[in-house]
Amino acid sequence: MNESNPEETFDTLEISLSRPIRFWLLLLTDCPSIICSFILLIHFFRNRIARQALNNHVVILLILFGLGTQLIDVPLYLTFIINSGIVKPSIPAICLIWWFIAFGLYNGEQILMAWASIERHILIFNDRSLTTKRGRFFAHYLPLILILSYIFIFYVYALFIFPCENTYSYDLPVCNAYPCYQDDPILGRWDFIGNNVLPAFLVAFFSITLLIRVIRQKQRLNQAIQWRKHRKMTIQLLSISTLNVIFVLPLNLLAVAHLCGLPEEYGAHVQQYLYFAGYLFIFLIPFVCLASISELCAEIKRKFSRQRQRIRDGVTDFHRGQTIRRLLLRIRRIHWAHPHQIKNSDLNVYDVVDDESSAPQATVAIIVLYDIRGFKIFFQNQSTASATWSRVQQDLMTVNTYLNSQNYTKLVTIGFCWGDLRVMKASGNGNNNTWNITPYFTGISIHGSQLNLPDADVLQVPMLFICAGNDPSFDNITAVLNKKSFGNQCEYKVYENMRHGFVSAGANYSNPDNVLRTYLNKILKNNSINVKTSLLTTIFSFVFIYFSLT
Repeated sequence: MNESNPEETFDTLEISLSRPIRFWLLLLTDCPSIICSFILLIHFFRNRIARQALNNHVVILLILFGLGTQLIDVPLYLTFIINSGIVKPSIPAICLIWWFIAFGLYNGEQILMAWASIERHILIFNDRSLTTKRGRFFAHYLPLILILSYIFIFYVYALFIFPCENTYSYDLPVCNAYPCYQDDPILGRWDFIGNNVLPAFLVAFFSITLLIRVIRQKQRLNQAIQWRKHRKMTIQLLSISTLNVIFVLPLNLLAVAHLCGLPEEYGAHVQQYLYFAGYLFIFLIPFVCLASISELCAEIKRKFSRQRQRIRDGVTDFHRGQTIRRLLLRIRRIHWAHPHQIKNSDLNVYDVVDDESSAPQATVAIIVLYDIRGFKIFFQNQSTASATWSRVQQDLMTVNTYLNSQNYTKLVTIGFCWGDLRVMKASGNGNNNTWNITPYFTGISIHGSQLNLPDADVLQVPMLFICAGNDPSFDNITAVLNKKSFGNQCEYKVYENMRHGFVSAGANYSNPDNVLRTYLNKILKNNSINVKTSLLTTIFSFVFIYFSLT
């Protein structure tokens, strides 16, 4: 780049990259970015859980701010190039609007990103402060309201109200991008440092400290629980911060150098290129946000895969008929047993097997302890208060004897909410258990309720813990289980965008993110258990405990 002319400064230059190249570069990058932005907004609009997740609120605002650049700033720039380097229409109103987008929304994004990097520390390490409405308002909603109000008020005042005379250069992009308020020693200096340079450094600083804190927390607990629980939030922030370091921070460093005494003519061309690269930063943010939402990416991939399959093979009535026929044959193979009472007991159970003929070959049975709502639905005349642990334990022993008589030698317990605590008790040998060694080779806790340390202390087998984003943290339990010989076999999965009860309300067990089947296969392999299966040869004994009123 030629910097031989000492009279050329940032304010008097147009980037040396030819206008046709700039035109196609902006057009071909802006259009996909707009599409990606609207895909994300539609996703947040349609998905209530994703829309209500606190960590997504800043993301939504970043996308909306970026749309201002994509839909107003870039078209104005393209119009400037088409009109041979003249801003059209050449009126002050166009320049003021362009400046509001170029400075207000762009710097507004930097401020929002700085707050996002700070808020991630709160969401990950101080999430208990957000459990109440008051806590969420003061720690989350109020800062966002203040930030948005500040951005709007500051730039409306600086651009439209502040008493100074603007000079509009219609032969330069963004009308020379130099509103008169920037010459003010107070307002201009504050905009440069407070709204531009400082946020960029805050993003870098708090992103690095977040990564360090996450790594230290993981090492302290000797378990990946914290990383898994907040992986999406951490990766999302670090990805955006990386874009900030690549595209934004160098421009600010050069501007600070000029402020500290570096002559304006030095680096003027480089500064123009870095300023133009800010467009790429805005264009890439939606793609980074999209990549951090795994369920949306998976949905998009499935739709594209189905479309390619239709184009490649064609979907005819015959093919659809064959698919339906295979499905009906599959359904006919499934044997749904009616509820029945175990012999010599008052306990009602409901057995589900994949195939009647395959049931005798299976060696593993899964006993499901439902949540309290399950008891209310199926046994409406019974009081859930009567479901004491001694009664649950008695019924489990009855079920164990029944399953052993059916040649099921390996037993698993799965609990939902209320049932999770009973699963932990059943997987140990304390708390008045009548067995010294638990009859179950593993247990699975799904959005558990009232999990506690005493039951974790006496746990004898590894467990899988699954919880939603608003469920209580099981960090204390993790610290206890890590000290046990089987601690490295315990697994933890947090579905950050889900709410309590999401599995029992209806889960997609074919989704690759579902960890139940993977975990069971791993535990079975570790225990050298030979399981004979045909598709799903595992029996699901949905045990609904029937309490007699007498």
